[in-house]
Amino acid sequence: MHHEQQLPLDLFGEPPIPTPPPAETPPHAQTPRTKQPLPPISAEALTRDAQRRLKELARTEARIATLIPRIRVIWYHRLQNSAGRAHFQDSRIELNPRLATLSDPSEIERTLLHELAHLLSWHRSITKADGTPLSRPRKIDAHGPEWRQACTDLGIPNEPRCHTLELAPRRKVKPKYAFICPHCKEHLLRVRPLARHSACAPCCKRHNKGKFDARYEFVPIPLQDALHTLALRENGM
Repeated sequence: MHHEQQLPLDLFGEPPIPTPPPAETPPHAQTPRTKQPLPPISAEALTRDAQRRLKELARTEARIATLIPRIRVIWYHRLQNSAGRAHFQDSRIELNPRLATLSDPSEIERTLLHELAHLLSWHRSITKADGTPLSRPRKIDAHGPEWRQACTDLGIPNEPRCHTLELAPRRKVKPKYAFICPHCKEHLLRVRPLARHSACAPCCKRHNKGKFDARYEFVPIPLQDALHTLALRENGM
């Protein structure tokens, strides 16, 4: 015999209204990202600070005056582990908003000056002393002597080229490819395939004065074999 399901009665003798099932979330719907809190110092204030520091240098170095009005600082939320970036094309400095969450607030100013030194050293490499463009701009290294001099001029001498700040958890990327040097048997794990004709640098330096030698060109091997060999080495086997 078929029995219908009986709903329990409430205190007034009426059955409760059945609760409709929760609506399913469409497969294409995504949870909106939580916005990061705004840093305590505005980008406009940082821009004025950077321009003020350049104005002080421009008193004795006229060519810096043409760089000052182009400087612009922004908070860039897409930066992960990078504390900041400098863009030479439009003299723009991007800062990581996570700098504002650090216990030392001076890291914001130090990062600003670090990136400003990049723009200053680059500007000096493309202009004459009077501010007119050089016909042939000088090539400089990103963290070479010109950048170090700019750091000193901005008040941060002995500035390291890379920061050691914990801004975001680093992702552990699993390797997908493995290679081995046929000479020293050194293993190389990679996320992406090697470019053609890639050789073992230590062997080339030791046996061929640092020049490429096909005898030491990396050979692809199965990834699992490489991981097994490396695990044995770690265990002293």
